[in-house]
Order: sequence, then structure tokens, then C-alpha cells
Amino acid sequence: MRKNNLICKGKPTGPDDNFRIAIEHSNDGVAIMQGNRHVYVNQKFLDMFGYKSIEEVIGKTHDLTVHPDDYEMVTEYNRWRQKGNHQVPSKYEFKGIQKNGAIIYIEASSAAITYNGEPASLAYLRDITERKRSEVMLMESEKRYRNLVENALVGVYQTNLDGDILYLNNTCLHMLGFATLEDAKSGGSPSFYKNREDRTLFLEFIKQNKKVSNYEVEFVTHSGYPLHILLSATLESDTITGMMMDITEHKQKDLALQESEARYRLLAENVSDIILMMDMDLNFTYISPSIERLRGPEPGHVPLRSLRDALTASSYDVVMNVFMEEIAKEHEGQSDPFRFRVLELEYVRYDGTTRWVEVKASFLRNADGLPTNILCVVRDITHRKEAEKELKMKSLRLEEVNTALKVLLEQREKDRAELEDNILLNVRKLILPYVESLKQRHLDEEQKIYLDVLETNLQNIVSPFAKKLTLIQERLTPAEIRVADFIRDGKTVKEIAGAFGVSESAINVHRHHIRSKLGLTNRKINLRTYLLSLGK
Repeated sequence: MRKNNLICKGKPTGPDDNFRIAIEHSNDGVAIMQGNRHVYVNQKFLDMFGYKSIEEVIGKTHDLTVHPDDYEMVTEYNRWRQKGNHQVPSKYEFKGIQKNGAIIYIEASSAAITYNGEPASLAYLRDITERKRSEVMLMESEKRYRNLVENALVGVYQTNLDGDILYLNNTCLHMLGFATLEDAKSGGSPSFYKNREDRTLFLEFIKQNKKVSNYEVEFVTHSGYPLHILLSATLESDTITGMMMDITEHKQKDLALQESEARYRLLAENVSDIILMMDMDLNFTYISPSIERLRGPEPGHVPLRSLRDALTASSYDVVMNVFMEEIAKEHEGQSDPFRFRVLELEYVRYDGTTRWVEVKASFLRNADGLPTNILCVVRDITHRKEAEKELKMKSLRLEEVNTALKVLLEQREKDRAELEDNILLNVRKLILPYVESLKQRHLDEEQKIYLDVLETNLQNIVSPFAKKLTLIQERLTPAEIRVADFIRDGKTVKEIAGAFGVSESAINVHRHHIRSKLGLTNRKINLRTYLLSLGK
């Protein structure tokens, strides 16, 4: 058999020797084929396919290293290349097979050469197994993500700032009344909006904030049916990606509920509460008689007080701020006959004391829908506020007590477990070894009986908490337990060897036995980290 002529030993003597050294130290596997047989391979090639010597490969055919699935392809490529066919791909991938039968994926870069005066193929081989696995995992991940998005119960969409539709999932298409994505793309996202001004406002908001959450807008379907939509989206560059949810039914139910509340609000809320009416200048025009219970005994004849006199300064400021907000909404065309505001205010009685009240206020409107008066329903909530304050204080105290009890219980449990472990460990380490030693001695029958009784009683003593025996105590020898304790405390091999008075190699043997007994062989797990976790 022809020798592996490219192998060079000693110092390089010329360009060819430099070439040989470069080949031998290449990070890629290198092989030369004549016919379909290997006539040269470098060390990286041997390592890649799991061979120790070139004799195992030289002279062997492709089937030694090429998987049967790709054997015919690789053979044909080499045959045509050696015949001078330049149409054969110079770079391709194939499945390789290692000596142990394991499959690997190879990327080959091949060229036709002359070797020992005969046509041959020179191939540089690179193991791309990890890359192929990553590609497969990425494809599977993309497939799972695509299925998740396509079958999501909410609409998922992607558009750009110009209104071009990039993607709509099936839920979006069904929601908006389109049969296909191409149908939806024809009109662009502006066609979704019932009012084009709403899209302008949406774009201004998302440009400024880069994202929106729970943004309500009115859409129309492809057939013109109105929809109430809740949008959440993010803006990256000029691409808007987000989700949409059809809340039309929810909005209709809300409207029906508001109408019902409007019919029954006065009946339900005014039975025993105080009713106040004010004009738009905040002057009282009516106060129900139930106000007497709130404001206390009247000291002689006192004229009707103003709103400023009836509230503390801070509560009055709250009322004025809310009133100005509502007036601003009216001027902006945001009038809502069913809107009301709920405030908690501090009311000043005639004697100077204060009471907390809950006020529900809404506008009364004329036939044109314009506000003419303010209707307020007032309820004394002083007792509730005091109860809430007391409950809050009690809750804080209870939380403090619970925290203290929890700490005490945890410490008690920790102390108990530590005591049991110490007793068990001391019996196992300090007594039972001597019992075992005595059992190996020449004892008469009476001594054996006493020794058996002693061993049985010791086992009975520790049996109630023997279940607390840790994994280390169950599987390791006393010497290994001591070594494990040192490792868990962060001691080095050199420090442990010094403490034991033995060589570092002896400690390494103990470490090997400990990893083996704890099931850590061939696992990338730090031994100290694992030992610390057993103590948690």
C-alpha cells in the first residue's frame, strides 16, 4: 500500500514541506481520493471520524466515512471531478459516519488535483453537525411560533407607517372580513379605520411612545360593518407589530348597562342618601332634608352655606379640579349623558368637626344635551373610613406577627432538623463503625448477644428520624463524607490533602468516587455547587 506521502517530519526544507505542515495542522479535515479510495488524510480528518491511525483509513473506500444515504452522490462527484468535469459542485454537504457509527454532517470543498502522477480529488472537510442541529432547532422553533401566531385567538398583524399590510393572521382576516391576505393588502391598513383621523392620532401616539397598550379605536369590516377594536402594538423602525381584539360585543353590553344604570340610578341611590343640586356656578339650588344628620344641630338660623364653606380646603380643591375637567370635556365635544364622577370628600359640620362623604356627581342636561345643573348624591362614609383605617392598622400588626412567627417556626424547624441530622450522623460516624469493628473480632456467644442488642437499640434510637438521612450520608463512606464536607466549604484539593495528610492524587480519587456515587459522572455539574444544593 502507498504511504501517506504528505506527512512531513522534522524541520521544513522547502515550499512543499511548508505546504505539508500547513495541511497537517489545518483546522479542517483534508483527504485525497484516487478513484473512490483514500490515499491521504490528515490528523484532523482522523479526529473528525474517530480513527487513531492512518492505516485504518488509507486504501479504504468512501463507505468508511460517508453515510449510505449520500454515498452514491459523493462517489459520483469524485468520479466526475477526477475525469475533469468542471460542472461538478466544488462545495457540497453530506452525512458522514464515524468509526463508532455516529452520524455527523460534513461541509466539503473539493478540487481536482494530480497526486503521484494520477488524477485525484483534494477535499477540505469541516464538521458542521452543530450548525445543522441549530438550523433544525431554528426551523422547528419558527414552525412552532408560526403555528402559535396563525392559530392565536387574538388578531396578530404587522404594517408599516405608510399603511402597507405586511402580515395578518387568520383571526385578523376573519375579524375584518377578508378571505385572503392579498385581499386585505389591496386597501392597506387605512381602510380598516372608520374615521381616518383616528389612524392619524394612533400614528402620532405610537411614534411618540414607541408602543401602545389597550388602545381603543373604531374599525369597519371589508363589508362595512362597524367594529370596536382594542389595539396593542410596538413600533420598530417603520414597522408596527401588534395584536387586535374585537370588543364590539363588550362595548354593546357596556352601553346597555349604562342605559340601565341611567334608568335606575336615582331610584337605587337616593332612598336614604342626601340629594344636592347646584347650578353651573356651583351655588346650591336644592338640599334634601337628610342633610341635617350630616351637618349636625343648626346653631340658630344660619343661611345656606357655599360649597367652599361646606368642605375642607383640600376637598374643595379636588371638586374644582374635577369640575374644570368636566367642563373642558364638554367644550371638546366629549359630552356623555351617562358619565358621573365619584369623589371622597371631607365635609365640615356646623360645630367645626368633619365627616367623610362619598359624592356621586353628574350633569343634568336640557333637550339639546347641554349641562344646566349638577346632581350630587351624598353618603356619609365616616364609619367606613375609620373602619378601613383600623383594619389597615390591624393588618399591618398581623403581618408583623405573622412574619415573626414564620421566622420562629422556620428557625425551630431548622434547629430540629439540624439536631436530628447531628444525632444520626454522630451515631453513624462515631458509634456504628466501632460496633462493626467489634463484630469482626472473636467474641463469645454472650458478647455477640450483647453486641447485637446494642446495635439494635442504636438503630431504634435513630429510626424515628432516619428518613432525614441525606443523600451524602446514604451513599458515601466516612472518609468520602469528610472530603465532601471540605469541598462544600470551598477547600482546594491541596488544602484537603494537607488536612488529611495524604497526596493530592488520593483526594482526587475520593472526588472521583463521590461524583460517581452521586450520579455526576460525565455531567457538566460543579461538585461544590451540587453539594451546597443538597443542604438547601
